[in-house]
Amino acid sequence: MKQSDPFSGNRFIEIVTTSYATFFLKKQESFKFEKKREYIKNVFKKMRNVVAKADNITQSIYFLSAYSASPRWKKLFGKSSYFKYHYEFYLISEQGLFDRCLHLINAVFQLGLKDRFVKSDIILSNINLKEFAGIDILKKFEKNIEKRREKRNKVVHIQEYGDNLLDELEKREFFDKYREAFKKGPQPKNSTRAVDQMIRRVRASQLENSSVRVFEFVNAFINSLTDRVKQGL
Repeated sequence: MKQSDPFSGNRFIEIVTTSYATFFLKKQESFKFEKKREYIKNVFKKMRNVVAKADNITQSIYFLSAYSASPRWKKLFGKSSYFKYHYEFYLISEQGLFDRCLHLINAVFQLGLKDRFVKSDIILSNINLKEFAGIDILKKFEKNIEKRREKRNKVVHIQEYGDNLLDELEKREFFDKYREAFKKGPQPKNSTRAVDQMIRRVRASQLENSSVRVFEFVNAFINSLTDRVKQGL
């Protein structure tokens, strides 16, 4: 994988992490700073949630390219099921990353919305955020992941993900697994290897390219919160 830490050098993350360390890890106690402590605690938590979900995206791409070749692994996990799981996980994590950005806005701007009300239409049209540049970034982010909404909805609401490559891999896996049952009949000419390599090369590359753009949006969005979080601190 080419993807490095997408948030390396992010000023917002540096400021919030340093503030959290000052107030909590050093156990600085003072009633005077109670509101500030709660603000830092909440923002730090929401920020960590964003970073954790970004890590999930990176991990899903890595695992899509890293199927184990051990006999035990092959026996327990078919390649088609393995690839489907991590591809689905990417699609779901992508939407989850966007949602967690909305919760981070709620915390940084202290909008006071309960979690169940932190939704795209409510946040992006909030009158208190009309001058906030990060809203435009989030709208572009949402438009970008909209391209994969149909696939994601299929996974979440209807059935597992599938496409022509995975379907072909499933068929070949079936033949490989039950090869002994077809001794008297025609043998498959090709194993799963060629399709397996194509999935790793094509699908992993597609997701990695998508993630680069997604991380650009998220990194820019988080940095846009820097001035506002300084006011809260």
